[in-house]
This record gives sequence, C-alpha cells and structure tokens, in this order.
Amino acid sequence: MKLITKDRKLQRLLKHQEIQQLFAYFETVEEPVILREIRKQFPNQKHLDKDLEQLIDHEIISRNERRYQFALPIITGYPTTALAEKTIQTVSQKFSSEQILMLIAEDYWREEFEEVVAVDFSLPTLNRMENDQFSLVTINQGDALPETLPNYFANNERPLEFPKLSTLLGDVQPQFFMDQIGLILERAMANKTPSRSSIFLDSLIQTQVVSEKGQLQLPIYSQSPSLDLKLDLDALETETRFFLVRQIAAIALGEQASFSYLKKKKA
Repeated sequence: MKLITKDRKLQRLLKHQEIQQLFAYFETVEEPVILREIRKQFPNQKHLDKDLEQLIDHEIISRNERRYQFALPIITGYPTTALAEKTIQTVSQKFSSEQILMLIAEDYWREEFEEVVAVDFSLPTLNRMENDQFSLVTINQGDALPETLPNYFANNERPLEFPKLSTLLGDVQPQFFMDQIGLILERAMANKTPSRSSIFLDSLIQTQVVSEKGQLQLPIYSQSPSLDLKLDLDALETETRFFLVRQIAAIALGEQASFSYLKKKKA
C-alpha cells in the first residue's frame, strides 16, 4: 500500500521505516486494537506514541474509545479505465507514445491531493531535475525505478537501489550536477564531441543520455504550439484527474519500465 499526498513534510514522515512498519501492521489488522497490543508488536520502537499521534493528526489512523485502526479507504484499482482508454484512443491518432508522455509530463502532471489517499496498486511516477537551461525527466511505469539520473537524485537516500550511479556520483548535489552537465548537453545537441572526460560525462553515458561519442540519445521536448493533447481536465474531480493522467501515462508506456527525455528551456 502507498500513501499519496502533496504535503512535503508528511511525505518525509511517511518514508520513515518505523512508519512503514506501522502501515504494514495495520494492513493486517481486521478489528480496532488497543495501544497495549500495538506496543506488544513494536517493543523496540522508541517513538511509537509520537508516530501514532502524528498519523492521527493527519487522519491516517483513527482512535475511538482507545482503539486504533487504519482510517483511510483503500483504492485498489484505477477508477478511470473507460475514460483513459477512450482518451488514449483519440490522442494516439495524432501523437506518438513518446509525444503523449512528454506532453503529459509537461502540461498535465500534478501532485494535486491536499488530503492523503491510500492506493493498493502500482502507479506511474515522475522524477524531474532541472536548472535554468535544461530539464531531465523520467516517467516510471511502477515502483521499480530504473537507474536514470532523475530517479537517482530523487531517491539518493537509497543508494543500494542505484549502485552504479551512487558509486560514480556519491553525494554530488542535483543542482551542482545540472550546472556541470550544461555544457556537455549543449555540445551533444550541436553534435560536438565532449571536450574532456569527467564523472558528469560518464554518468550521462552510463544512463544513455548521450553516447560514447557524445551524441544525444534522448528525445527532446518541443514546445511547438501544435503539440497540445487538448485534454479538458478542469471539469473533472481532483481524484479523477489525478488517476486519469497517470493511467494515460501507464498506457503510453506500455511494456517500458520507464521513459526519459530532455527539455531545452528557452533562453
């Protein structure tokens, strides 16, 4: 089960291992439980009471007559399948899958939920890193994250999931990294060979952003006015809009684990 929220502070809290263990426990509990029973399950958790109180404050766990239970309804599948299939059938007549994914990411992808939503199925995720010149974007089909640069920098607290990049880049900060690769990307777009070797060039080669000869390997997002999916999402409820965009992305990805592209920003 995954909890979705746009609250950054809550997102950080939900990543804590002890919080994840509490979720796993409450998923298995069929009836409300008393605090003594919870403590028995987690005898070594020093912050159990505080964690429970924070989850209650966010209405993720409820407490009624001294008994605790998971408070959120759990969504177990896309509620937008018919609409997504109809939409993709229409837009695919005009756009390629790559164009659909880039336009979805640039024009429609939002983290819109003010409240917390519990989802018990895999959703596409999007990771982006950028500076004033470029954006590097990866859209992932599910929870497994291929070793791309946006995925790595969005999750660099989990280096074991990205062994090659963590060994190569270590604790390089994303903003510094983007500043360092600017000239490399400019030369790649001009079909010029990189001027010198570096860990930054090596990371671009390793993640297939550029080739060994410095040629750009990723598709480039175009801001052409003719590229518009014309999806009218304003009339939809927030939840419907959220799932529809991700389901369209999932369909466009097909069997791909991920899709990455480069966006060159206007000067």
